[in-house]
Amino acid sequence: MPAQQPIPEGGTTLARVDHIAEGALVALLVALPFWVGGVTATAHAVVVSAALVVALCNLVRAARGPGDHGVGWAVWWAAGFAALVGVQLLPVPMGGLEVLSPRAAALWAEAFTAIPDGASAGWAPLSVHPHATRRDLRLLLAGVVLLAAACRFSVEPARRRRLLAVMVATGVAVAALGVVQNATGAERIYWSIESPRARADGGPFVHRGHFSAFVNLAIGAAFALLLRRRVAQRAGAAMTRIDAALLGGALLGVLGVVLSTSRAGLLAMLLAGAGLAAVLQRTGRLPGAGWLWSGLLAAAMLTAWVLGIEPLQERLTRLDLASEYSPRLALLADAVRMALAFPWGGAGLGAFEVAFPQFDRSTRVGTAAHAENLWVELWAETGAAGLVVVAVFIVLVGARLTRVARNPATAGERVADLGLGFGLLAVAIHSCFDFGLRVPAVAVLMLVAVALVLGGSAAARQPSRVAAVTLHLALLGALVWAVPSAWAAARADRHWRQAEAARQALRGPDELGAPEDYVHLLAHARRAVELGPTNARYQLWTALHEWHRVLSREIGYDPAAAVAGAPPPAQRTPRLESAAQQAQLVIRRALALAPSYGPLWSAAGQLGVVWLNDAAGAAWIHRGRALYPHHPAVVLASARQLLNEARDADAIPALRRALRLGVAWERVIDGLLQARPDLVLAVVRDDPHWLVLLEQRLQGQPEHQALLDAVRATALPLLRDRCAAPAAPSWMFAGAARYAMLAGDDVAAERFYADYLQREPQSKLRLDYAEVLLRLGEIERARSALHRLLRLHPNHVAAKARLTELGQ
Repeated sequence: MPAQQPIPEGGTTLARVDHIAEGALVALLVALPFWVGGVTATAHAVVVSAALVVALCNLVRAARGPGDHGVGWAVWWAAGFAALVGVQLLPVPMGGLEVLSPRAAALWAEAFTAIPDGASAGWAPLSVHPHATRRDLRLLLAGVVLLAAACRFSVEPARRRRLLAVMVATGVAVAALGVVQNATGAERIYWSIESPRARADGGPFVHRGHFSAFVNLAIGAAFALLLRRRVAQRAGAAMTRIDAALLGGALLGVLGVVLSTSRAGLLAMLLAGAGLAAVLQRTGRLPGAGWLWSGLLAAAMLTAWVLGIEPLQERLTRLDLASEYSPRLALLADAVRMALAFPWGGAGLGAFEVAFPQFDRSTRVGTAAHAENLWVELWAETGAAGLVVVAVFIVLVGARLTRVARNPATAGERVADLGLGFGLLAVAIHSCFDFGLRVPAVAVLMLVAVALVLGGSAAARQPSRVAAVTLHLALLGALVWAVPSAWAAARADRHWRQAEAARQALRGPDELGAPEDYVHLLAHARRAVELGPTNARYQLWTALHEWHRVLSREIGYDPAAAVAGAPPPAQRTPRLESAAQQAQLVIRRALALAPSYGPLWSAAGQLGVVWLNDAAGAAWIHRGRALYPHHPAVVLASARQLLNEARDADAIPALRRALRLGVAWERVIDGLLQARPDLVLAVVRDDPHWLVLLEQRLQGQPEHQALLDAVRATALPLLRDRCAAPAAPSWMFAGAARYAMLAGDDVAAERFYADYLQREPQSKLRLDYAEVLLRLGEIERARSALHRLLRLHPNHVAAKARLTELGQ
């Protein structure tokens, strides 16, 4: 390997340029994890802006500085991947798109048929969600620039040590916050920011898996520094305070991962730790490394036990591979189907959330934003070309680590690579179950770790200065484009969040506010659209908010009915039809931004069917459901349209699915009771909970007495079967007892009530249990039940009255 010239330190201009770049890189390493992982749009803009500063420094160094300019195969390979993503955004002729990606061509061609004003149908990009691809491309360009700078710094030992120290210190701080939040049972991040699971088990990160991936990388940095120091010391030398501090930092990191209850993070840590211990034992660089790793893990487990390890125990003890991982495997299989549908160029980096629903065959509630496997997700988004680029990069980094591991005579600086290899291996394993590398904090830390591992080898074969300057100039130019768009996206996001807050302040999710309620909402929504015109979601909801404002001003019409149910003819005023036409026009144009975004198709179709007599509207409604079968409103709209088309056999499963997806019960059942009571039982007959709710809803309605009797007759055998299951909830026994009692089967009612009260001894349904016993002639047992009820609830009037009737 050719000798590398160190980057000169000193008071020169070039040295100051290097310090600026290093400072920007360090600032990102420290700030991003504490900024909830850097997942916000503002954090993205900061990352891109910092990368622009680093790119300028890289260009100056490559143009004027001697020695290493950081452009080795690693940077060229990463730049090639960014170029591949850039190609996904380039419009190509439809004929060429049909060859490269037939599925993408079909989606774009279908969208062009619905887009008005003669939109050009001759050209379209590979990405089916260009907005998300541009967002991810900005971050990817920033990553390439940061990787180039880190590769350049990795040649100089002093900077290597500084970067490792920053990685360790940041990781220890993140792990410490995670341990404290877990030990105190915090429900909010920093005790103030809402957490999705009502438990802050991931330190400053939103997701515990991302926290554990970050901490595992930091543990690797601690091992790297420790290995470098121990190898540099004399054999048998006593451990110094710095060594002890590094071991303590690693222990704190292990403890943080354990307490986070991230099973994938813990598994990745254990496997990577076993691999590191085996390599160190083989090379003899750190005798007893296996015992050291085992001791660290045992100490972390013991400490976790003292602090309270019940959450991890619960997650491990209730681990059912069939129930836990069958949905994940199904999701993975559907993601592979998506990848095969976009075989060469992919659906577009970042397009998974919008493109995947049409391939999702599960019955889950909501849309999957990620594949829960980073490698399959990258395959689906970037196709075979992107997967090959990423795979070769991983293989080359792995080959570098393998060479270090196989060489017992590895120099002191290079032996640190083995510690970093621990973190990289842990993240690679974890990425088979998660998508942590899409979080900027984890990605930046990983890039620095890769650069430090590659070290001089990444730049061993330097290209000409002209080639290096050309690459850095291209990256700088790309970031000059990226920075304004990133900040525009951040401002748009802030305005949209304010618009969403204003929408939540309306009287209810299915009600129109007063016209004045829309002033604040629409001001922010319109500004978000101005700043983010390529965001299909902004376009859709701003158009609907404009439409709802007109409805509120004209007739105060319920938007649930206005968009999905036929209004009275008298309410179809010219002004309303004009507003509906304008809203539909905006929505149809937005199909040019995301042709597979199902809600666009559904909303355009609903406006067309209800207000515009559009012949294509019905097909658009059903197309929306085909593209987005997990969106509650989209599925409900399709079900209602099927009813309008007298396709009852198709409407019934669609209505069931809408209920399972969380559509309000009243929106479905009350509407059916008014319009199609003959279908109500067919919709709910397979779900005991729905049957119980319907039975309660029908009580006191003589006009539905026949339906009430049918519901009770259907519910009893279904509940009886469900109660035979080992984990049947207690309410099922109560329901079965009540329906058996109403059916005159007192023997079965007594048995179900007894089972229920065994599970819920405090329940006041003991009074009903006593009534059943009296009907069976068990007077003494009934008295005993009533006495026990009064002991539990001394003021229970009905129990006292019943005992009085029985002579006590």
